[in-house]
This record gives sequence, C-alpha cells and structure tokens, in this order.
Amino acid sequence: MQVALSYGLPSGVEWGSQAACVRLAGAQERPKLSYRGAVKEPLVLRELLGALYDVVIADFRWRPSAQREEFQRWLTAKLDREAAAERGRIAAERRRFFQWLWEHEREQWFVLDPVCSVHPDQLFFEAFSRDGSAYARVGVDRDAMDERGETRCGTTNVDFSAGLYEAVRRLRSIWTTELALGAAASEGQLELSTSGQTHREKTVELPEGWLRGFVQIGAAFQLPALAVELEPIHLHEITRFLRGHKAKVSPRALRWELTPGQPAAVVLEPWERRLVLAGSSHSAEEPRIVRIWGRRRLCLLERVIPVVDRFTFHLLGRGLPYFVTARAAGGLDFTLGLSGWTKSDWTSTARFNALIARRGAKGAPSPKPLAWLEREHRGSAAEIASALSLSEADVHASLTEAAAHGLVVYDLLHGVYRHRPLLHVPLPAEVTLGHDPQEVKAKALVARDAVAIVGSRRVPRGRALRGRATQDAEHVYEPELVLDDQGRVVDATCTCWFAKNHGIKQGLCAHQHALLLLDDALA
Repeated sequence: MQVALSYGLPSGVEWGSQAACVRLAGAQERPKLSYRGAVKEPLVLRELLGALYDVVIADFRWRPSAQREEFQRWLTAKLDREAAAERGRIAAERRRFFQWLWEHEREQWFVLDPVCSVHPDQLFFEAFSRDGSAYARVGVDRDAMDERGETRCGTTNVDFSAGLYEAVRRLRSIWTTELALGAAASEGQLELSTSGQTHREKTVELPEGWLRGFVQIGAAFQLPALAVELEPIHLHEITRFLRGHKAKVSPRALRWELTPGQPAAVVLEPWERRLVLAGSSHSAEEPRIVRIWGRRRLCLLERVIPVVDRFTFHLLGRGLPYFVTARAAGGLDFTLGLSGWTKSDWTSTARFNALIARRGAKGAPSPKPLAWLEREHRGSAAEIASALSLSEADVHASLTEAAAHGLVVYDLLHGVYRHRPLLHVPLPAEVTLGHDPQEVKAKALVARDAVAIVGSRRVPRGRALRGRATQDAEHVYEPELVLDDQGRVVDATCTCWFAKNHGIKQGLCAHQHALLLLDDALA
C-alpha cells in the first residue's frame, strides 16, 4: 500500500540578527492541528530532537563488499570527471557525502518522516530509522510549556529534514523558543520559531513496512518485561567501551546478569568485560540472565545522556526487542526501541502481534473504548473500563484490535493507551501487520482439526497450555504456551524446527499459533 503525503512548507530555518526560525511541516492531507507554547528548556529539547534526528537518518545495515566496490568505482569515475588534483584533496566528510549521494541516487531512498501528535497532556514525535531497526519517541509535557492561544489535538506526519536538524542544533537559551502548530505562519505547519517564512512542495510515498513497524512496536510495548534502572553514567560507560572496541569474533551480545537484592551487572561479549552498575535497580524476582544483540545502536542515546536523570531498560527476553526510556528536566522524555538485532527489523521480520492477540475478552471486541479514546485522546485501561462500565480485559481486547489497524498506541513510559491514527486513510489489517506465513499455516491446522489441547494448568500469575499438532502422518509436534492473566504470551516452546531455532524472536510458530487460536475458540 503506497500512501502519498505532501508538505506545502518544508522544514527549514531562517536566521535573523538575534533570532532563528525552525519549521516542522505537517502533511496537508491530515486534519489541521493547533498548538502554541514557549519551551522552558530549549537546550534539553535541542538534544532530544537531535537524538531523534540521529535515529531518523541511522542505517546500521551491513554493506557487502561488492556494493562497496561498486561505490568505489562510482566515486572514481565521478572524480575523473573533475580536476585530477581533487582526488588527492577529498576529505573524509566529503567522501561520506558522496557515499550518501551515491546511495540516494542509486536507491532513491528517503527518510521515514516522523509522526507528531498533540494530546491533552503531551506533544510527542515518533520515528523509525532508515533500516527500520530503531524506533524513537520524544515527548514534551504540556505542563512544561507556557501555552498561548487555542489548542486542537490530533496527529499528523511531519517533514523532518536536514534543514530542521541544522536549526535545532543551534538553539540557545538566550532567546525564547516557541513550539507552534497551526497557530503561526499557516495552518497545519509546526514550527520552533521566533520569525521567518519559506515555501516548497515535497511529496513522499510511505512503504508498507513503515506502517507495519508502528503496529509491531505497539505490540511489543505491551509484552511483559524486566525493568532495569540505570544512572546516566552507567550507559556512558557501556557506550564509551563500545565506541572504543570492535568485536571481530562471536559472541557479540550484551549480557545482563540480574540477581534480586543486588545491583545489575552487564557483561560485554566477547571481551567478557563485566561492569557492576552500582546504584542501579531491577525488577527480577529470581536470578536472570538476559542476552541482547545489536548493542552498537545504543550509541544513538549518547546525546541524551547529559540531560536525563535516569534510564530504564525494558528487557523482553533473550534476543527479543528491548526499550530504553528516560525522563529529562523540564517535562521531556525520550524512548528508544531496538529490535532484537539489526537485521531483524521492526518493519519486515518482527511479528509480535500474535503474542498479545488474546486478552481474555468474550466475544467480538467492543467499539466503545476506541470511541472513548477518540474523544479523550489518552487513558489507562482502568480509566477507560471505569468510564464505560466494561472489564479491563474487554478494553484491552478492543484497543489491541484498534492498534492492529494503526489507530491506537500503548505509551510504555506513562502506562496509557493513546489515540494515534498513523494516516488519514483506513488501514486494512493485512497491510499493517503484513503476511505472516505461520498464521496462515496455523489457520489451516485448526480448519482440519489437526491440533488439540492435551493439558492446561495454573502457573504463578497465569496458566500453561500443552498441545499436539499433527502436520502429517510422520510429523507430530508438541507446542506449549505460557499465558499471563491478561492473555499475553509470556513463553512458548515447540518441538518444530522454527521454534527451536527462533524461539519467539520472530513470533509464534504455526503449531503454537494454532494452539492459541484453538484455546481462544474454546474460551
């Protein structure tokens, strides 16, 4: 599904003698928003938006040698067309620019523009990296702003260009910085401003992966996780070591060692460098070891380290995605979500919606929670259930279904659901979730009665299911699931090849999925 968005006014900057103007252009197809307020902590906002831009342009994909050689040939041919002496004087910065230009011309690549939302309590920006493996969210509390004029809540896509970044990184505390949406130069345009104006038209097409990534990360937000709270100096020690060392052999994991009553410890492999993080805390109730990969992406947090009070790592499990949340001075916050490893990104291979599909509700999901959220924009499951006289399970089921269509997102840091439609057009589930071959196989197993529940028992804070799935006469598999009291999949095993090799890093296998569907049908 290709969706075109146009921006009448691009993001940019104009400088005066004592003023700077920065605009974030909103998509013209989206409903018009209205907000204006002076930022109390412009320097903190500068660093958080700078970190957001670092994520937007980040690309951690490995480049094969053949592609590097092709680039070298392209660069050589380009320089041959210029003065011969230029080849010897080219600087590293210009070489990087040429490499970007080559990739841009070769692949017609574009930055995946962020989504901006205005809610009764907060403004927030969300974006993915170019390779789809990193997600970032910047939140600005409205209590932290000196508000002026009318406010109209809603969501829009915004143009986050290099011009905006250049302006943001020059913000200073010597002048008042205003954050305005629809209240300044033109309706629907967001600006950090003191003065200025510019005009240009831009049109981009959003791939299905961008839509799907938001849905999958919203699902991962709702999975149970271990919380590890760190001081900023702890993260600085980790990123400093990773900057100065490059692993040439496996394993390349970040190994968390969590023991109840003791500070967290982290081991950097393969050097076996163990850091005891004095002053940290965690939620592990029994000794746990959790290994995560793609750790160099944590360097995206380096700009945030000086301006936040504490970091919280949310670890979903071995090789699964993990999130880092932080609160900064002046009512600002930052969230970084990283896929299990770089190659397994949010926009193509992640499949976590099946892990939260069951929420213990009876019958079809009620439309009332979504309608309530459209009016109020935010609310916890308990608040929505109380307002509508529904059970929390019904609320979870309804909003989980809405999240699968890109209408709702769960805010991990504040523990609330938020109404955040990704686009101005309805999104079919097959577009946002993508094609899951394991789910297709699971439905076929259920349709021909090839799966059965052979056992069910209570476990602490949930229940365990054991099943048998008959693929054919020679292949019989034994899937097992552990569900918490809210119906989320906490753990899953199976005797098939897919589960043995991937665990739940890429979602459920067909036999686990079939067991879940059968249990849901019998509930």
